[in-house]
Amino acid sequence: MVSLEGVSHMGFMSGEPPKAVKKRDLVMDVSEEEAHYMAAVPMVPFFDQIFNGKKPSVSMKDTKKIMEPILEAMELEAFYGMKDPCYDSDLINRVDDPTCWHGSAWHNEVTQAEMGGDIGKKITIANDDNLHRVQTVTPVHLPEVDSSCEQG
Repeated sequence: MVSLEGVSHMGFMSGEPPKAVKKRDLVMDVSEEEAHYMAAVPMVPFFDQIFNGKKPSVSMKDTKKIMEPILEAMELEAFYGMKDPCYDSDLINRVDDPTCWHGSAWHNEVTQAEMGGDIGKKITIANDDNLHRVQTVTPVHLPEVDSSCEQG
């Protein structure tokens, strides 16, 4: 896979785009001619690799630069297309299994701090997010507050 900066789906194709594509596709930052060229450049070494047994020579540096933030967002949200959730418990999923998602890292890294605001240094939030099927209603999956607050 090669990602092309500034090119949309229709940008490296030709002909009249389907109605939905014309209405919703991203607007390109490059001309159609430039998009065709950008798509053709990595094809030559790819075909050379496939048909002539040459070593891979297409640089993935630009693709990595484009895709890294997208993949990072998918990991933060625990995107099910990357790996399945650990649906093996009604309450707490497996924690140390790299083959499935325990919970969403987004909650640990972003939402807890946003919702907690400036809570000061004496208070810590320990979040244990778990993924559950929407239809799972028993037990109810609502936030739980455990406190070890001491008066004083």
